[in-house]
Amino acid sequence: MRPPRAALRALLLLLSLLAVMSLRQPDKLRHPQFWAEDGPVFYLEAEHHGAASLIRPYNGYWHLYPRSVALLGTRVPVLYLPALYTGGAVLAALLALVALVSARLSSLAIGRAAMVAAVLLVPFSGELWLTLTNTQWFGALLLIVLLAAPAPSTRWAAWSCTVGGVVMALTGPFALLLWPCAALRAWWHRDRWSLWLLAVFTVCAAATAMALVTHPRGGELISLPHRLELLLAAARHRPLALLGATSGTAFLVLGLTYGGRQRLWALTACSMAGLLVIAATAVTVPLEHLGTRYFFLPWAAGTWTAVMLAERGHRLAWCALAGALALALANFPLPPLQPYPWARDAECLERQAVCDVVVNPEWRVGLPGRGGPPR
Repeated sequence: MRPPRAALRALLLLLSLLAVMSLRQPDKLRHPQFWAEDGPVFYLEAEHHGAASLIRPYNGYWHLYPRSVALLGTRVPVLYLPALYTGGAVLAALLALVALVSARLSSLAIGRAAMVAAVLLVPFSGELWLTLTNTQWFGALLLIVLLAAPAPSTRWAAWSCTVGGVVMALTGPFALLLWPCAALRAWWHRDRWSLWLLAVFTVCAAATAMALVTHPRGGELISLPHRLELLLAAARHRPLALLGATSGTAFLVLGLTYGGRQRLWALTACSMAGLLVIAATAVTVPLEHLGTRYFFLPWAAGTWTAVMLAERGHRLAWCALAGALALALANFPLPPLQPYPWARDAECLERQAVCDVVVNPEWRVGLPGRGGPPR
């Protein structure tokens, strides 16, 4: 695509993203705030360690993208940091959407629009949108698109995909999680680009594995039979959630089976990615942390699968899309954040060495200010 048309497409996607978010969660655009690790991890370590913060793992994996934005923020007045972090989150989501549309996973324009809408309308996703901490989920969307998309047609596009892929593969654990999909792509296509993608995923997955080895996660993991027992016990109290998870998983299995039989790689890749995320979530995520953000990627992969199946005349896919749309519209508004007086906190951080700050979701943390002795 020529640069003017590509720029126009990115602009339209950006306007769509901002328009939908202004309706779903307007306070995040009107009054940007830190969310969770934005303050006690990314801001704090960027201020303390500077460029060295880029190579500091947290929670067992790397966060190259949010740490890069936080490092840029060390040159910005503290008052404007929440806006900068929000802008970084918008950029991450925009990159994923641009990649999705450019990949043409659907052969129809209305199908590609439906895939974008499926991401923008994900229900129960309030903490994900416009927060730097959760940009890893949009990075994972970009990785899934890279794995499902055809090979780039130009050298510039190939290098852009490579740079974006490396940054997002080192943001979150998804390079390791999605590595089997990259390996299957290399075997499926046996072309130079697929082998290059496999090499990128292999290096980033190895880096993620090294970070996980040094992270004490052993206390969080329990035996698989015991974990399944706990999941079933919890599901008995949430039958609708169990029905949705079971139906979604079965639908992804359908997409994987049909895509494999018909030699449709995009359908196979999206279905496989969704199933890998579901399996990893079921096996590794502590039950007390199993929040709605873990349904974001399966929802996206599942609705993309449904769009591609619907194009091929599957009535069940149309039913799934209708149900997804109804659920999304029923949960369109997202809850607002608790407002905190950031202007006062920013003034303290500019003048003092340490300030006691409250960030959403109600975390009280001591953050390093810029008024202390030179670092």
